[in-house]
Amino acid sequence: MQQIQRMNEVHRKVIKKVYGLLKENGTDAVFMKGLIVGTRYPNPMLRQCGDIDFVVAKKDFEKTIKLLERIGKVDYELIHEHHGMAFVDGVTLEPHYKVHNYQHPKNDKAMQGMFEEVFPTKLKYIDIDSEPIPVFPESFESVFLISHMVNHVYEEGLGLRQVIDYAMFVHKACGKIDPKRHKEYLRCMHMERAHRIFVRICEKYLGLSPDIWSFQYTDKEMAFADLMMKDIMQVGNFGRGEYVFHRDGMWGDFQNYCWVTKRALQLGYLCPTEAYMWPISKMGRYWEKKKHKSENQHIKPQ
Repeated sequence: MQQIQRMNEVHRKVIKKVYGLLKENGTDAVFMKGLIVGTRYPNPMLRQCGDIDFVVAKKDFEKTIKLLERIGKVDYELIHEHHGMAFVDGVTLEPHYKVHNYQHPKNDKAMQGMFEEVFPTKLKYIDIDSEPIPVFPESFESVFLISHMVNHVYEEGLGLRQVIDYAMFVHKACGKIDPKRHKEYLRCMHMERAHRIFVRICEKYLGLSPDIWSFQYTDKEMAFADLMMKDIMQVGNFGRGEYVFHRDGMWGDFQNYCWVTKRALQLGYLCPTEAYMWPISKMGRYWEKKKHKSENQHIKPQ
């Protein structure tokens, strides 16, 4: 607990440092996941942090990378299709120029449209040690967290912590979610069923009040929620349970591709539009990453 608390203190200082740097240089940003969702916990200082994720406009990404060089180190080898990687005071940063990559083109386009609707003029702010930090509006954040969990299910395995994050978020923010807008966001992302499944898990296993959403589940939805919970406990975050992806060249990449494809077929009921595009998009993104790696060399200082 003491180690987690100390790391939270470091993360808070870094998030303020990064936001201050961007703000001073006229760059809009919005922070997400990690420490942000941790603010909804009963004791925010005891929510374990991993890294700091934030999003800037695509036009500001190169500028952001160069600004981060002033206060830390940028790993130019890890700039890929929607974010980069930097390190400040021992904390890993992921500066995004896109909220996330979604496998189905319509879902991806829908999320980009939703993001453009709220960024940067409709952001909310939370207090981090007396500093207002920009975050997503509640209706948008809810759908983003759901879509992020969907992505993890197929790509790396979903961690229990991410489900707890959503339960804590809903418990605290449910009164601020616009039901009509939230429903429209889910419809555009084809994630209405995923939302119901994750809420069911939160209600049955994590004590979230059923009165918040008042869903009436089908037998198939309840059975699949139990299946998903079993998978969460077996596989875990980043597949660190029953399977670990070892990056040992093309053979390791192929094994991971087969693992992801198998999961997409077995767990496709959660979000069919994303699941059945995974085998196609994963192959395409494998080569895109190599292309981006060469394209981003112009950003790297010579």
